[in-house]
Amino acid sequence: MTARRVAILSGGRSSEHEVSVASARSVADALTGLGMDVITVEIGRDGAWTVGSGPPSAPPELGTAPDPASDNLSLAPVGAAERLPAPSVTAALAQVDVVFPVLHGPFGEDGTVQGLLELADVAYVGGGFTPEVGLHNVIEPLVSGAPVLMGPNRGKARRLAEEVLRAGAGLEVGDGATLVGALRSLLRDPERRKAVAAAGRDLLAAHRGAAERQARSLVELIA
Repeated sequence: MTARRVAILSGGRSSEHEVSVASARSVADALTGLGMDVITVEIGRDGAWTVGSGPPSAPPELGTAPDPASDNLSLAPVGAAERLPAPSVTAALAQVDVVFPVLHGPFGEDGTVQGLLELADVAYVGGGFTPEVGLHNVIEPLVSGAPVLMGPNRGKARRLAEEVLRAGAGLEVGDGATLVGALRSLLRDPERRKAVAAAGRDLLAAHRGAAERQARSLVELIA
C-alpha cells in the first residue's frame, strides 16, 4: 500500500512558537513510525511559511515561559507578500491526504488556520471553530501542579474540563465571588492543594501517549 501523505503545520506567530515545534516533532515521529509519508510546514515568528520534509527542526531550549505580550509582534519587518503561503507551500498542502495542525495560541489555535484550510477545501485534523470557540487550556495548570479553576463556559475544552472536574483536579467557579472563595479555600488548606495536585498528576499520566494515539487514529481513517 502506498504510504499516505500527511502535512504537519507547526510554529506560528504566537509566543508559543517553540512549544508548537516541540509538539510537532512528537506527532511527526509517531506518524513516521506508523509508515506515514510526513512533510512539514513551519510558520515562522515573522509569519513566513516554509515547507520541508521529515520532522520539524529541534526548537531552542524551552527554559522560560512564553511571553504573551509577544503574540502580536513580528520579529522582522516582513510584508503581506512574505507572510502569504508561497506557491511551493500551497502545492505541498494540495498534494497531501490530510493536514495536521500542531499550532498553539493566537493565529493557530483560534481557528485562523483552520478557516484557511476549510476555505481551500483541504482536509485537516481537528474540530471546527463554530458556533463556539474555546481556548481554555486546562492542561497547563495540571503540568505545573496547580489546581484548575474554570468558569462554566469552556467551549471546545468542555469534555476535557469535565474529566478534570470528575478527577478532582479542578474546581468550577461561576463568578468573581466564587473564584475568590475557591482561592481562599485552597490557600488556607495545603493538604487539599496537595490532593488536587496529585489528582492532576494522575490524570496527566492517564493521558500520556496522546500523540501516538492520535497518529494511529489518523492512520485508520485515511488508510
